Amino acid sequence: MRFLIIALCLCTFLFSCQQAGEHKGSLKAAKAYQEELSAFWKNDSSTPLHAEEKAEFKGITFFPLSEAYVVTATFSPIADGKVLPMPTSARKTKYFKEYGTLHFTLKDTPVTLTVYQSDPPHEEDRDGLFLPFTDQTSGKTSYGAGRYIDLSTKDIRQFQVTIDFNQAYNPYCAYSTYYNCPIPPANNRMPVAVSAGVSYQNAH
Repeated sequence: MRFLIIALCLCTFLFSCQQAGEHKGSLKAAKAYQEELSAFWKNDSSTPLHAEEKAEFKGITFFPLSEAYVVTATFSPIADGKVLPMPTSARKTKYFKEYGTLHFTLKDTPVTLTVYQSDPPHEEDRDGLFLPFTDQTSGKTSYGAGRYIDLSTKDIRQFQVTIDFNQAYNPYCAYSTYYNCPIPPANNRMPVAVSAGVSYQNAH
């Protein structure tokens, strides 16, 4: 596995499994992901935290792992997707291109999310896809500004892709004031509670 950082502002933790096609969506993979994410933040050599923030950092907490939050979505490509401005936590703007829509059912509720590519694409991860979202736990039991999931164009097979919400994570801005993180757009507000992935933890 490897860590990738969103260019320019380093505001997200991007993580991809080399065996994504074989293990994507398994609870074993999700557990390993969460353990490495937690270690990434705690390790002095890798943490994005600044020196004065480390003493106050309380670590990362997670919802219980659950297969109920591993879904198979139908992927619909967006031809000539628009490049859209996405406001950030620092009141700046980042640009992302619409790549496609993901259609699935969670808790008997139909959900449609838009998945994006950074514009321009990151040279070190040109296949990377960005899925920002909020849900009914946002601001209650998960970070209020929303969470992210990393996908890849290689995850899409026969117009289907597995989304494992156990691997949902917070932007850097949840733990540090030094970063500039995209805010999930209104069209990616989920009408259901996603009690999976990183849960709410006031880091300061």
